[in-house]
Parts: sequence; C-alpha cells; structure tokens
Amino acid sequence: MIRTLFFIAALLFLLVACSTQDASPTTMPTGTPVPLDQSFATPAVGAVTVLPIPGATSLALRSHPEMRAYALAVVEVGASGRLLGMDATGKWMLVKIDEKTGWVPTQYLDYTIPQ
Repeated sequence: MIRTLFFIAALLFLLVACSTQDASPTTMPTGTPVPLDQSFATPAVGAVTVLPIPGATSLALRSHPEMRAYALAVVEVGASGRLLGMDATGKWMLVKIDEKTGWVPTQYLDYTIPQ
C-alpha cells in the first residue's frame, strides 16, 4: 500500500514537473525568432537619447516591458531615436533607435514629448 502511494505521488510529481513551462528567456529554442510585443504600448511621440550608464557602453532593447524579456537588439550609449509608446506604468518606453525597435526602462533615457 505504501509503495503504491509512493509510486502515485512520484508519478504526479513527474507529470506536474514536465507540464510546467518556465517563462524565463533561456527556454526559447535557439533560432526561434522572438516577436516584439507592442500590446503594452500606449502610443506616444517624442525623441529619446540613451543616457550614460555606469560601467556599460550599450543598452538592450527588450521584447516586452520587463527586465527578464529577451534582448532583441543592442544600442550604444548616446544613440538617439524616436519614442513610439509607453507602458501603463510609465516605467518603460517603446523606442526605435538606429532602425532597431524595443522596450527600454525610462530611467535609461533622456526623452522629450512635445505638448
């Protein structure tokens, strides 16, 4: 009886462990394109410039507004571009810099939004 219960518990554990998918960026198969998620963006127009970042020379443009999101591209510190939108919290901006588009935390950008 105890062996049967142990076996059932182990089987349930394996089923749950195998069906759980990790949302971290490292689980995407190599070569699979990661789409840019613009669904979080409220349209906005303006200009942006990447601010100096201590110890860094570049900044990643992310697939969606989250630090764990995939880096779609990298732009250099000091590069300028266009503001395309903002997320609802105002902490992330959707930008286009050097023909590359992605999400960047607002704290890393100097931006101007015309009135």
